Amino acid sequence: MGCCFSDKIEKKECCPCCQCCDNILQSQICNNPCCKKFFPEWQVTSSWWIFALRTTILGLFVLAGMIFCSLWSEPIFDTAEITYGSGIILALFMTQTTFLILVYGPYLIKVYPWWVTGLIFVIYVGFTLYLFVEQLVRGNLKQFKTDSVLFDIWTIIHFLAGPFFALCLPFIWMFVVVTAWEIMEALTFGFGESEVIGNRIVDILVAVVGWWLVIIIFKKTRKDIPWISSMNAAGNGGEEINWRWVFNKISCGCCFKDADNGTKEEKDIAQQMEYNDNQQQTQDTPEQEFAEL
Repeated sequence: MGCCFSDKIEKKECCPCCQCCDNILQSQICNNPCCKKFFPEWQVTSSWWIFALRTTILGLFVLAGMIFCSLWSEPIFDTAEITYGSGIILALFMTQTTFLILVYGPYLIKVYPWWVTGLIFVIYVGFTLYLFVEQLVRGNLKQFKTDSVLFDIWTIIHFLAGPFFALCLPFIWMFVVVTAWEIMEALTFGFGESEVIGNRIVDILVAVVGWWLVIIIFKKTRKDIPWISSMNAAGNGGEEINWRWVFNKISCGCCFKDADNGTKEEKDIAQQMEYNDNQQQTQDTPEQEFAEL
């Protein structure tokens, strides 16, 4: 039968969402043009080794929580309110977010100039670690009023999260992650359980604004906006990533020379990536010459 888009494919129609999960699973994660257009990353996340690795890591954190259940409500640091239970929940949250970034990020990050990626990463991660350690761990920075006001010093972090996730997540997953973070804060201790509802709403909204700022600046057309899929909205026309080709470029040709070490499918993908890379350089050259004039 194919998948939930089967009847629409015969009519040459396409819809943006799937409504029958059972049929998707029966069709090997919806292996047809419509699902490949809107949900190509599902084929990656359904890979047995990714599922097994993620399940193993999450299982270890759950096991740790069961073993140290007697310490669940005990603070980890004398200077902070973060409990062992909150730390385990944070680890589960970060693990799931990391896997999402690894699946969706490679298609998006290659679109941005390297200096943009580096600058956003350093500013966001650096500032977040500083505030986390100084305020939540050491208990410093008490001069800043937080949680009881709409805008506080952490609003800056939530705003910077928007550009960071624009580098690696489509809109739907960015919104899910920033919303899930606010829910996690409300259910744990030491991360902001006393925040007023207005502060939580502002934190979500500023992250969305930050995401859109980067997308608007660097996306050339409306079709490049990654609403659901990164692969089909990264300005690469749904081009798959051949990691042998990527490592070959990173190693300056020392590893995985050309695509000769890969399968036929990998060779085809590598050749297409090489062609697109050359086409992009050809298009950039006239623009640079015009700019110099």
